[in-house]
Amino acid sequence: MGTALRVARSLGRKAMRWQLEEDMDRRVVEGSDAADARAAIELCDLALSKVDADVAEVFVLFELEGLSSPEIAASLEIPLGTVASRLRRAREQFRRVVTRLEIAMRREGTS
Repeated sequence: MGTALRVARSLGRKAMRWQLEEDMDRRVVEGSDAADARAAIELCDLALSKVDADVAEVFVLFELEGLSSPEIAASLEIPLGTVASRLRRAREQFRRVVTRLEIAMRREGTS
């Protein structure tokens, strides 16, 4: 599962890079936007690393890879209801982790 997550994340990053490379002139002008996007991706990776692996896999496939629930169920060979419950749990865990990270970042910014 870890390998699948890393591959999915890697493919997502490559797609982002290809999109940025097509807009090189805008990228130079909007350099801070590229840095912000890179920081957001790193923050997302950090948050996902703190989510349970079994639910994170479904989250990545649905939210980042854009697969439908039936496609995920077929590829992971799990029931459709399991996909739905794992996705719900993943979203809850992801929100909690991101909230904690935001609070920690605010504390660091005010210190």
